[in-house]
Amino acid sequence: MSRDTADEQIGTVLMDLMRARRTLDPQTFDDLIGSILTEVDMGMQLADEMALEAKFRRRTESNVISFPLPDSHCHR
Repeated sequence: MSRDTADEQIGTVLMDLMRARRTLDPQTFDDLIGSILTEVDMGMQLADEMALEAKFRRRTESNVISFPLPDSHCHR
């Protein structure tokens, strides 16, 4: 998903929440916001865990040179 598409969808969600706030009774809206905040919190925890894992994950590419060097790399 592109950044523009994501931004557009976030804007749609916010506009829908504003409409719901005007339409729903306060208790129902509080319940709705509570459930949304729970989902967002879980998503942020997952994103934090993934970022931490990526930070400490071993690189798949190596910077180790194997020996003996191939003849093409030897300067004789």
